[in-house]
Amino acid sequence: MLHARLHGRQVRALLCTAALAFFAAVLAPSWPTAVAQETVTADGLARSGDHAGAAALYERQARRLFRAWDTRPALLAAREYLAAGQAADAARVLKKIEGPVTGDDAVLLGRVQAELGLAQGNGVAALAAIDGIPKPWPAPLESELLLLQAQAYFLSGRTLDGVRALERRGQLLGTAEAREANHA
Repeated sequence: MLHARLHGRQVRALLCTAALAFFAAVLAPSWPTAVAQETVTADGLARSGDHAGAAALYERQARRLFRAWDTRPALLAAREYLAAGQAADAARVLKKIEGPVTGDDAVLLGRVQAELGLAQGNGVAALAAIDGIPKPWPAPLESELLLLQAQAYFLSGRTLDGVRALERRGQLLGTAEAREANHA
């Protein structure tokens, strides 16, 4: 058995460590719940049309204290900033994304970068972003991506390629009204 005598500084350090451990254990379960609640709130704001409010919530979720920003919420924030007409804020948030982006996040990144290029009047950048999206494109998003591609072609002066992209998009659309609107 080890007999040791603790002095004043040691007792305070031990009590501080115990208090920190206690508070960390008590507060830890509420953190994921708060993040999940903020995500639901941000999604609701986006659906209701408050894109700037949703972007601010997503951006707050994306920030991390010591590491790079969380990719998915940062991409969602950039998307919502674009929907709110705040292209400069979207570009700022996109610059915070570090490292390789894969899977669904790569598709979202390419789409947001393409929309940003279109918003800034840079068709070449929009085309480069669309070309960076891994193929085959997800079926639910293919018509939207083809529309972005057509807009980027038109913006960069490649009219024939834009028409071809719209023709490919028309083949994917389900209703006659949607196909008619595609050609209008």
